[in-house]
Amino acid sequence: MMECMGENLLLSIADTLSADPRSLTPVELHAREQALHEAQTIIQAALIDTIGVMNTLGTTETTEALPTRQWLRAHHRISWREAKELVVLSQALKVLPLTDKLFKAGEITLGHVQVIARGLNRTTSVTRAGFLDAEHIYSELARVETPEKVDWAIRYLLAQLDPEAEDEKSLDRYERRGLDFFESDGFMQLRGYLDSITGAKVKAAIDAVMKPPAADDQRTASQRRADALGDLCDQVLRSDTLPTSGGQRAQVNITCTLSELMNAGALTGQAVIDGVGAIDPETLRRMACDCNVSRILLGPNGEVLDVGRATRVAPVALRRALNLRDQHCSWEGCEAPARYCDVHHVEVLWAHGGETNLDNCGLYCGHHHTAIHTYDTVTVRRPDGGFLTRKRN
Repeated sequence: MMECMGENLLLSIADTLSADPRSLTPVELHAREQALHEAQTIIQAALIDTIGVMNTLGTTETTEALPTRQWLRAHHRISWREAKELVVLSQALKVLPLTDKLFKAGEITLGHVQVIARGLNRTTSVTRAGFLDAEHIYSELARVETPEKVDWAIRYLLAQLDPEAEDEKSLDRYERRGLDFFESDGFMQLRGYLDSITGAKVKAAIDAVMKPPAADDQRTASQRRADALGDLCDQVLRSDTLPTSGGQRAQVNITCTLSELMNAGALTGQAVIDGVGAIDPETLRRMACDCNVSRILLGPNGEVLDVGRATRVAPVALRRALNLRDQHCSWEGCEAPARYCDVHHVEVLWAHGGETNLDNCGLYCGHHHTAIHTYDTVTVRRPDGGFLTRKRN
């Protein structure tokens, strides 16, 4: 029966693959995707079942005297992790008959099986029997919900089966929390773990800043989240809510020479963000559009010769006027609120002598402020005196 089903499946796949997807109608294209997805799931189930049989036979009766994981890696050039997972899944399905049946029928995906198998591996002597008894619940849930929803259900189940152990795990997870910053090749890497409550707060804040992308927004979801985090930080740093340090508001400090700021050429390595490292000239000029600038004259060997009085490039009154005029980002189609935007010197850059006034300044969100300094753009004057910018076609 299984061989017949396999032959029919192969014939169906061959027939499906014979058509060029670019020549299909939307209905035919969707049907092709559905057929291939189901076939992929059934083949994955058959593959894992076969691996389970190989693993049961042991090294003495396989074609070569190798452990199953090593055999898979040697013959298919897959990673140790992938080979191990295939064997672990095959072992888990031996004690999960309902999950195995639905997987072989193509009714649940490999992702569902991975989540259920991980749940099995998290069981203890206290929770294992209850987990196996509840298989009909989470395996049926997998037929109608995503792997993430199944994972939540399994975690809830395990917590109910052994509340004390779950409390210990919760404390252990909390103790592992941490956040570290690493400078690497011009990037700032964030690495760490957040407890569930803090993680939920961060996600909620970023989601609140992220807006549906405009039609010409080519950023990935990951890039939009990174930009949203920057917008959040801008909003907080501009406020008066953060504690002061040394009598000054929280700030990002950049040290550079005047020539570094003015020079349009290659990076000299003299522009440095405290705690991060060297930055390129374009990033420097973008940040200089809307910040406090302190005049520090350096000698040829980098010694301090004179320190001038700090001056605000975009005074509070001008910022308010720009917020009132522009309302949101001045990039065509972007409606990021003014509170998330930077002040940009549009017609003449401040570093090139441009004045800081309504006629020369506009508001741009962090993403599009970067775009102005990165891409070839076109800017026109709006009837209200503001600007409208887009990427040059």
